[in-house]
Amino acid sequence: MSVPGLAILSCSLLLGLLATGCNLEEGEPSGGETTTATATTADAVGAGEDTEGESSEPDTGRMSEGEYDLFRTYGEEAADEALQWSEEAQACAVIGQSGDLAGYRDCIKEAWEGTESAMVGAWSNAGDLLDDTAKACRRSLRRYRAALDNWYSKNLTAYKKARALDFDAMAAAFERLPAAAKRYVQASTKALARCEPR
Repeated sequence: MSVPGLAILSCSLLLGLLATGCNLEEGEPSGGETTTATATTADAVGAGEDTEGESSEPDTGRMSEGEYDLFRTYGEEAADEALQWSEEAQACAVIGQSGDLAGYRDCIKEAWEGTESAMVGAWSNAGDLLDDTAKACRRSLRRYRAALDNWYSKNLTAYKKARALDFDAMAAAFERLPAAAKRYVQASTKALARCEPR
């Protein structure tokens, strides 16, 4: 039995792309403009209320710092689990090539554990953020979820074909993973850039 190469992207490349531009200490919003009292006392009171109460800056539609940290963490966990699954599936191929098909199926099952929950968790977290975001951030989140759903579906298909020992279909399924992973990285990078708090 021959199992095709399963490397999606190197871990350092994928996780490095996900982590770029994520310094939450930069780009903090500046406070509201200070106003001075001019013609009336009412103007002065109104100006004081603006600076002490709500920020005069418009809502950017971006995530809060806490939401952003959680979103990034879920995304990194999904990517890490998918890469681990890919690497372990390659190791399982050695067992299959030895003729131990039962051992191969058990190995594939163990390799898959954790991948599904991590990817579904990242997809659900992004969905929870849709109502709390707007503009470019929300559009990017929708694209991110679509790309993640596509990547998850292709990984799930590869897993099912491997467990069923359907080697021809499995080879084709694993060959589709790199393109899906690339789309996920692109969507994730855009979402991180467009949703980063300012």
